[in-house]
Amino acid sequence: YPGDGAAAWEALRSDLATVGVSRAEFGFLEMWFAQPGPEMRRYHSVLWGWKALYRHGHGRLSFSEFLRGCHDQGVDRDKGASRYLWDALDFDRSAYIYLEDIDLNIATRLGSLAVTIHVVCGTLDKAWDGWFNKQGYSHRVSKEDFISACEEIGYPGDGAAAWEALRSDLATVGLSRAEFGFLEMWFAQPGPEMRRYHSVLWGWKALYRHGHGRL
Repeated sequence: YPGDGAAAWEALRSDLATVGVSRAEFGFLEMWFAQPGPEMRRYHSVLWGWKALYRHGHGRLSFSEFLRGCHDQGVDRDKGASRYLWDALDFDRSAYIYLEDIDLNIATRLGSLAVTIHVVCGTLDKAWDGWFNKQGYSHRVSKEDFISACEEIGYPGDGAAAWEALRSDLATVGLSRAEFGFLEMWFAQPGPEMRRYHSVLWGWKALYRHGHGRL
């Protein structure tokens, strides 16, 4: 195995027992051995898979939303599969799943872009019209225009990588407003029941007030 064994152990340890990893936890790897049935729709990116489950604008998945999405995708062919997947993903037992739980790199990259847009532009609409789609294209913006806008607003990350992450339908002609709108997830305000920031990005957003990429 070419990866970090210690990190893999931590990832599998879904019940956070102090004595080790159980056979049931180890069995989570079976997910990669299982062959999808003919009813399963395969997704070519993490964002497409997330969009299939994510139905509301609050930045997280509840257990009921997760079950509904799994049912729609045919995951419950095996009894209890959805519950087991939930237990593996909700490793901090917060009763919610965030994009960070599924792909931390994409969540961090796009969250950082959303924070930068929030600070510099205010809203996604203003960012799209004033920076990313200055030419007023009716459908899509090019990769070059997107990268240029990222640099103009002071995005500290890799604009090309962010463009690839957002390009969920893999159109060759550019990025659509609908795809760009995925960033709205980070603008959604958590409900009053939330007693703390539900991600590192929300904590960063509370501190980060200027467009220079640092505190």
